[in-house]
Amino acid sequence: MLGEKLVTKIWETVARDGIGALAAPWQIKREGHARLEVRRQETITLAQAEKDAEGIRHGTKKLLPDGSVRDLTEQHGSAEQGAELVSGPKVSQSSILSAAKSKESADRVQAEVNLSRTLIYAEEESDTPDEEVSDEAVDPDWFKRWRESAQEVRSEELQRLWARTLAGEMKAPGTYSLRTLDFLRNLTKMEADEIAKVAPYIFSNFLPKFDDDSLQGAGIDFGILLDLEDMGFLTGHTGLGLQKTLTSQRSDKYFAVLINHGKILLLERSAVEPPITISGAALTRVGREVITLGNFTPDMEYIKKLAGHLKSKGVTTHVADWIPRPDGNGEYRNSVSLQ
Repeated sequence: MLGEKLVTKIWETVARDGIGALAAPWQIKREGHARLEVRRQETITLAQAEKDAEGIRHGTKKLLPDGSVRDLTEQHGSAEQGAELVSGPKVSQSSILSAAKSKESADRVQAEVNLSRTLIYAEEESDTPDEEVSDEAVDPDWFKRWRESAQEVRSEELQRLWARTLAGEMKAPGTYSLRTLDFLRNLTKMEADEIAKVAPYIFSNFLPKFDDDSLQGAGIDFGILLDLEDMGFLTGHTGLGLQKTLTSQRSDKYFAVLINHGKILLLERSAVEPPITISGAALTRVGREVITLGNFTPDMEYIKKLAGHLKSKGVTTHVADWIPRPDGNGEYRNSVSLQ
């Protein structure tokens, strides 16, 4: 099965940490069940557990010591509710402690649900050839920080981000720093949407700013870029901006590239010097790590506009499909002239 080594590595780490809400792959295999069916049934169970957590939080259900949940509305009926209306609500130390205990129980159940769902999503992100998965173990402190953060997230979109973070770190330990985990922990859905809006216009970890009208046409205004700089995703948006120098990768002629999510822009010129420079903003280290968690579609119209801007600097331009390799390099195919 594609990704079996990565899935096994994830679950061995999970098992060592004492997380056991879901069936481990080897348990599923031993019992002769289909993994997808088991995960489907677990997803249904998690949905019910989430409803139970809401009931516990609102006082209509109670988490018992054996892990079962009791429906208090069926036990008490309407008589007690009517008596409360007559006598009025009573506030006491015991009622405050009971409410606090209920909230703690509800939060604990919700945390397990969040974590379990994220692990299911991590399995879905594990379609990686075994030879690309490192044998190095993930730092226990890193995994502890990841677990504590992932169990707080209820949004499916953000849970999938945490799932990709775990799968990526298991594949190659050191891929995502603790600083990036802290960034993701504080990330709101609105901020994630802003990152997703800007990401298609990032070329080789740089946001070229040669045509503000084109960016604004894509819904990217000054305020969004300022937000991204404030949160530590971008740098150089304000002030004098940054310059990215594209030095030649060959000695016999000028040849430089800009990579953009599955596409590569090729720049060529007979004279090696001078190098081409472009203005814009750069991704921070956190930004470079975070952007790898998404799957973004290149904007071909914007690529053509950038190519037209660069042609004014005396280079010819081609665009091609970019096929990355695990070592960080890659190859391009199907080159097309943008003259």
